[in-house]
Amino acid sequence: MKRREFARSMMAGLLLPAAGLFPERLQRSLWIAVLLPARATGGASTSFASGVEMGKEETLRAAALFSRGLGFIDASYTPAADLSAIVSRVKAQGTVLLVSALEEETAELSTLCDSARLVLLNGAARTDSLRRSTCSDFVFHVEASESMYRSAAQSVAIPQDSVALWSPALEKYGAAQLNDRYAARTGSVMDASAWAGWMCVKIAWEASIRASSAESRQIADYLVRESTAFDGHKGAPLSFRKWDHQLRQPLYAAAPVSGGRVSEIPDVAMASGSVMKLLDTIGDPLGMTTCTKGKRR
Repeated sequence: MKRREFARSMMAGLLLPAAGLFPERLQRSLWIAVLLPARATGGASTSFASGVEMGKEETLRAAALFSRGLGFIDASYTPAADLSAIVSRVKAQGTVLLVSALEEETAELSTLCDSARLVLLNGAARTDSLRRSTCSDFVFHVEASESMYRSAAQSVAIPQDSVALWSPALEKYGAAQLNDRYAARTGSVMDASAWAGWMCVKIAWEASIRASSAESRQIADYLVRESTAFDGHKGAPLSFRKWDHQLRQPLYAAAPVSGGRVSEIPDVAMASGSVMKLLDTIGDPLGMTTCTKGKRR
């Protein structure tokens, strides 16, 4: 999808409900659960939670405008907690999507969400095996994979730890406005974890709206359609790869490597053909995953 076509499709999607064409069956409530490490006092978990909170505020305003029932369930996890009990509890409360900031526990959480038919948006774990062998029709990855970070670093010859999912120095494509909104709300800069939390909530809400459904199966199917794309203020339509459910997206050189600016990897402005194909040059190509479950192939 070209960036101009993507912008038109986003505008059409925003105008549809305002034009009075909002599907009646979407008046049912959408419930989104957010799973965070308990007693987070700093670092990535706190940033992720702050991004989620901003996402909640924005989507709740949109839901009110569109006369849509939207609710959030906050869940916390400690190493002593029973993840299966948490998943069962939020599922029993009518949850359709689960946004997670857990890292080491994501493999177990993926299996539980698959069994519960609960859409999981992974916002923290980078592990390649989650995309290659721990597979599920219901698990999607907003955080980039280790393979993506590695490919991006190699493509511009910088250390891998210099590659980031987001930068508070970004300005184009509405990024400056997003960074400013976050800074005004929190008093701190929007780092990669904060962007991931905000983006997970945005995807959850928009996928339900555009799929015209509050059912997990329909939302999961919508997320892997070739025509599905989201605006993350990264200058390109962001979409999930069908083979590993990884969000296609540019990454960034955390420290400027040239010209005193943040460098985009790959540079979507230089795309002469399909932006989607350009984004697929970082990360696992088709064939790397061993997943054969459900509709993954």
